[in-house]
Amino acid sequence: MEGGVAGFAFGNIMLPMGPNASLKNINLSTNPKPKLCVSKVFNDKDLNAVEGMEYLYKKEIDVNTLSKLLSMGIFGLGRNRRLVPTRWSITAVDDSLGKFLIEQIKDFKEIDSYYLFFGGYFGNYYLVMFFPSLWGYELSWEMARPWPLRSPGGTDPMSSIPHLLHDRPCHKSFHRQPP
Repeated sequence: MEGGVAGFAFGNIMLPMGPNASLKNINLSTNPKPKLCVSKVFNDKDLNAVEGMEYLYKKEIDVNTLSKLLSMGIFGLGRNRRLVPTRWSITAVDDSLGKFLIEQIKDFKEIDSYYLFFGGYFGNYYLVMFFPSLWGYELSWEMARPWPLRSPGGTDPMSSIPHLLHDRPCHKSFHRQPP
């Protein structure tokens, strides 16, 4: 475990857990009812795991839930269903859905101009660049900055973009002008 905050310890393997207490009594009045689409996948013994994940993803079941379902052995052909360690289930869901989505993206028509998008989620910031060419993927560079991320004149991470683009080398094609 590394560094603690207000009595909480955080590690690189376990998710942070909030306050907890011992349970003295519980009264369960009914079993929780899963969504109908999850029940369909569970009851279909001829549906392989990848097809089940794709079906539920199309039904807008989030990837975290899919990872939990895979861990519980919900997916797979009949007697081949197994409990899956959490780390493996996360990797399997990401890999399976990634391949599924890449196949869909390959069918999109080619863009005719350059696009730049920036966003963030839970303190992670992403810069995505699109170039007019055949489909491809490349992780051009990764920023490693001390937190908080600050620009020379401000404290807002969003205001740091112009500074970051000039501070770190980018993929060469970023600097090309459209024909």
